[in-house]
Amino acid sequence: MNPIWKHSVTVDVVIFTVENNQLEILLIKRALPPYENEWALPGGFLKEGEDSRTAALRILKDKAGINDIYVEQLYTFDNMKTDPRGPVISVAYFALLPRKSLKIKNISEIQEPTFFPVT
Repeated sequence: MNPIWKHSVTVDVVIFTVENNQLEILLIKRALPPYENEWALPGGFLKEGEDSRTAALRILKDKAGINDIYVEQLYTFDNMKTDPRGPVISVAYFALLPRKSLKIKNISEIQEPTFFPVT
């Protein structure tokens, strides 16, 4: 009998927008280790009983202050060596939105959502 393999599932969200004819991406400054104070895609662990799309919307609300947007599943990454906390499968979602349609809340819990040029 094989032992059960333990792993985690995360969800990461890529938000694209165009500003001044330039493609930009939303990043947040991580508040916790690992990679504290580093820029990253909004992401987080899947909670028990939660599907990945619901997690993506929760993460956008909690970490970037963005509500009520359409996201599409992009890809599932299964390179188990990308996270120092252990093996992680990451489900990626994306959205392409006009900048004016994004309403970002400014509250202390939000992790500095900032748009950066893709280049």
